[in-house]
Amino acid sequence: MEGWREGLGPTTPVVDNGKLYGRGAIDDGYAVYGAIASIKACQEFHLNHPRCIIIIEGDEESEG
Repeated sequence: MEGWREGLGPTTPVVDNGKLYGRGAIDDGYAVYGAIASIKACQEFHLNHPRCIIIIEGDEESEG
């Protein structure tokens, strides 16, 4: 695969320097809701979690 750093890939989640890198598996724009719902669930169950940064790509066909 081109464009990925050695040891990383589009379907392999990796923890690097204490940060989780991975690609979402939700299509049609629902990834935002899935990410927010998972954070909200942690908060509702009073589970500790680190600061979360969600990067959202809004273009359906992004391989330009």
